[in-house]
Amino acid sequence: MNVERPDLARRAAVHAALGDPSRLAMVDALLLGEASPTELQRLLAMPSNLLAHHVRVLEQVGVVHRIVTSGEHARFELAEDLVGHHHHLICTECGRVDDFTVPAKLEQSLESALAKAVSGTGFRSTAHRLDLMGTCEACSA
Repeated sequence: MNVERPDLARRAAVHAALGDPSRLAMVDALLLGEASPTELQRLLAMPSNLLAHHVRVLEQVGVVHRIVTSGEHARFELAEDLVGHHHHLICTECGRVDDFTVPAKLEQSLESALAKAVSGTGFRSTAHRLDLMGTCEACSA
């Protein structure tokens, strides 16, 4: 019996990536929340070049997502299909990232508004991310 599964290659790639103990440890660390490369390096006692390699592998298979912040700040988190859909509050001063969710009704309104925004452009939206940039409470004080 030959059952074709279009996601079989992707799943195999994910399993291969997670077969490395260092990458599995990175995923375990990110289960606690997003982290900067420096925080991951400290937690995992890993040189920066090796950390960058492992992050790149996990990004390529869709397990880890890079949060785009401002300036020199970078953060990593587990992909939404692992932790659920959410949005970010990003401090432009310190790089802090806090997750937040919105009620389902507001999420539906946002999806509708975004669909209208790209209507007629030929662009086909498959997902969205909402990152609010500003200053966190600690940096505002």
